[in-house]
Amino acid sequence: MPRLALATAWCFACAAAAPDDRPNILFLQPDQWRADWTPPALVSLRMPHFAALQAAGARFTRAVSPAPLCAPSRACMASGREYDAAGVPDNFGRNYPAAAEPTFMALLRAAGYHTMVSGKDDLSKASGTGLDGLFHAAALGWSASRRVEGKQDAAGGSAPHDPYGAALANASLWAAFRGDVMAAASSSSFFPPHPQQKTQPSPLIS
Repeated sequence: MPRLALATAWCFACAAAAPDDRPNILFLQPDQWRADWTPPALVSLRMPHFAALQAAGARFTRAVSPAPLCAPSRACMASGREYDAAGVPDNFGRNYPAAAEPTFMALLRAAGYHTMVSGKDDLSKASGTGLDGLFHAAALGWSASRRVEGKQDAAGGSAPHDPYGAALANASLWAAFRGDVMAAASSSSFFPPHPQQKTQPSPLIS
């Protein structure tokens, strides 16, 4: 069975070899990634596997994101639609409308692919992923998943409500994590400006 693996935020996944001639598909979607953070420009961080993928791939210097926010951009990718038709207008209070708008993952699963996500797909903003990460996962088209919420979503509320928060709580680190995220989110330096922000948009790397 060919496989689709989607790796998001800080987590990575690998696609297994396919027994037929259909290709495996691997998406790497690091969160809050900038073009100027890509090797060899980012010489202080060794990423040999990422560098190898980049060297064998294509660089798109005039690509643009379909939306400037996490959840709408990922909804556009999942649906294959532009922002106005993707069903998620912002980062707050919406789950991806999988019943009305099938994802490309669901279409691949129906075609015989084993689809898997590891990390943050950001498509269950209203409900969250649940403590096991499985809420809404099957409807989105995942055959298997290791989903977590983003750091700010994971830190919300008075108790852990996703697998990452639960793991931190088991290690007695939940309170410190939540305090750090809340303190950082209130700082103007939490999202430092891109050096090209005032002149031109940053290109995306594919």
